Amino acid sequence: MPHGSALIDALLAPFAHSVFSRKRGVGLLIVAAIATEPRALVLGLAALCGARISMLLLGVTATGMSAAQYAYNAVLVGLLLAQDFALGPRACLLAALFASCCVFVTGALRSLFSFAGWLPLLNVPFVVTAYLSLGLHPQLGLHSADVLRDPLAGWLSPGVALPLQSLGAVVLVPTASAGCLLLLALLVHSRIATLLALASALLVHALLALAHAPVPQLLEQSAQSNAILAAMAIGGVWFVPSRASYTLALVAALLAAFFTLGLSAPVTRLGLPISFLPFDLSVLLLLSAVRQRVADRRPALAEVVAEDPEELLLLHLSRRAASSDPYAPRFFLPFRGAWTCTQGVDGVFTHRGALRYAFDFEVYGDRDGALCSGPGDRREDYYCYGLPVLAAADGTVVAVESAIDDNAIGAVLDDKPWGNHVIVQHAAGLYSVVGHLVPGTPSVYPGQVVRRGALLGYCGNSGRSPRPHLHFQLQSGVSLGSPTLPCRFATAVARAGDLTHFASDLTPTEGLVVRNLEPDGTLGAFFELSPGQTLSYRLGAQLEEVESVVDAWGRTQLRSLAYGSSLLYSRYESNFVSADLLGAQRSVLCLARVALPRVPLELLDRVHWSEWVAGRWIEGPLRGLLWDVLAPFSNRAGVEIVYRASLEQGRLVVVGASRALDEARLPLVTTRAELVHGVGPVVFELCAGQRKRRAERVFSGHDGTRREPTGPVRLQTEAAGLHGSASSLSLGGRS
Repeated sequence: MPHGSALIDALLAPFAHSVFSRKRGVGLLIVAAIATEPRALVLGLAALCGARISMLLLGVTATGMSAAQYAYNAVLVGLLLAQDFALGPRACLLAALFASCCVFVTGALRSLFSFAGWLPLLNVPFVVTAYLSLGLHPQLGLHSADVLRDPLAGWLSPGVALPLQSLGAVVLVPTASAGCLLLLALLVHSRIATLLALASALLVHALLALAHAPVPQLLEQSAQSNAILAAMAIGGVWFVPSRASYTLALVAALLAAFFTLGLSAPVTRLGLPISFLPFDLSVLLLLSAVRQRVADRRPALAEVVAEDPEELLLLHLSRRAASSDPYAPRFFLPFRGAWTCTQGVDGVFTHRGALRYAFDFEVYGDRDGALCSGPGDRREDYYCYGLPVLAAADGTVVAVESAIDDNAIGAVLDDKPWGNHVIVQHAAGLYSVVGHLVPGTPSVYPGQVVRRGALLGYCGNSGRSPRPHLHFQLQSGVSLGSPTLPCRFATAVARAGDLTHFASDLTPTEGLVVRNLEPDGTLGAFFELSPGQTLSYRLGAQLEEVESVVDAWGRTQLRSLAYGSSLLYSRYESNFVSADLLGAQRSVLCLARVALPRVPLELLDRVHWSEWVAGRWIEGPLRGLLWDVLAPFSNRAGVEIVYRASLEQGRLVVVGASRALDEARLPLVTTRAELVHGVGPVVFELCAGQRKRRAERVFSGHDGTRREPTGPVRLQTEAAGLHGSASSLSLGGRS
């Protein structure tokens, strides 16, 4: 049996699950809402005990949300009994027995639903159990209960009392008193969920006001409660909150209302309550229909189970900002060194129509700034001629042409536009083409498997090429002339004027000087975090311990021992990347996510890169609440921060500043992170307006005492004594 903190979670999680939450505070408020009717609380707890005992005896090993789903549906059975029957020993015993039956039904339905793993159980186990048990009520000898008292409703107008009663009906206590506490629980859980609940209730009320005949109050209450649940499920649980998901959520609310009105008469004739059947039908119908989409676009399906809709939206926005590459294989520039894009997408010469997504690259001399030395009447005079051409990604060679002669300067061969070329297949319907190669130089053959960076040939002047250059494109078919596809090059460095920009995904434009990132192997040691290592940070007066762990999927992450927050991170050969931030934003991990979203492992003079940072991570509590409401309606609910890295007194210092400027021409947001070789990050700092947060690493001495960092030399010495020789950590995944 669970003990301590686990026991509290086991008690409160089923109640919090009624509004799709996992927060203890939400569960406590919902228990308080149910407690406004004492017999509902007693029978609900009796049902919970029966469910937990049955799960233990059956050996059900479900944890987290799965365990809460078992217990939540069982608790609803007890709450349903409280609506009709008086409190007594027999009622408590039957609540526990029916709850045990619900556990069996839940397990059976989970097995059936596993054939369509994307369909959730929702309240289906409760509905099935409730309908099975209702036929037994006349034989149970239970005393009918008085109608639930609702003293608060007398103080409220009907237009206010009815929505509150509908909220209370979500936990089968349809009173305004319970509704007020449930509204507070929703606000604690999620502002997005609260907005969806209120909007759906108002929509149903407006719809029923247009009905030809008056709708009974109990029927409208049932329609609103089902609509509230459907809107919250669609708009903030199974889909990422956005304008599109809000629209679909209101559609779900309307469907739930239609099912309530349409099924109420036939279900009532059977002597059964409508209950949550409309909610289950509307959500399952929409989720099944959306599965027919060709692509997951708007609204986007939720990829993870988040604590609340706000966290789900943050994860979606940060992932989208981290990489907009539409393909699983990452493509890199197909050459070494710096080349200039002389014709890009929708170019003025040949990149038009179905062939629009293509790039031409040439090399300008560093000294003379010209494409060639001398008059340029010989192919060999051009700086790009004869340079190696590389595979942009792993794949299989499917076509090679190598027998076409180079053109004289100024001449072209129109009937063989790509000239000598190599076509590599990277995935189904995804091919890359390099063209205009030197005759006889393609060094690969059809069927050969090549790795990214493998030599394919040398830049020449064959085909439709008046002067030597390299042509590159992605296309959907194996034949030359197939429609081209958009391409973004990974971890590329671009130079425009005196500024150098690092981009995780780059689409070269005409005139841009580009090259692949050239990582410095020694810089990786600044991000050294060994699995199992515990790091202590002082953030204000709070001392927070963070542990580096590897989860069951092989992902590395930092976990806060105080708040339960986690930050996924990866250190690749070319860059360090922080990814998903989960949990409390008051944790030091939030500072780490903002200060170190991505760092290229190459130090360059005047290099910079920009990253999108969610406003929720940098704003205070009040502005954060405003972000919760407005973020789903904005494409980029945050700020763009420009970062730079440098070595200062032996530390790697990464500083960032937002592009947005205030009236004093100062950045609205600044960040700073300091890292020590072989030790890892020692300082995180975030300044947003007048609000400043700074976290500093604290080290434990051999005597167990904690010491504050005083400088890079001492830190490196202490690290050597505490951790020994650090080992390099390289993780699988996309670089």
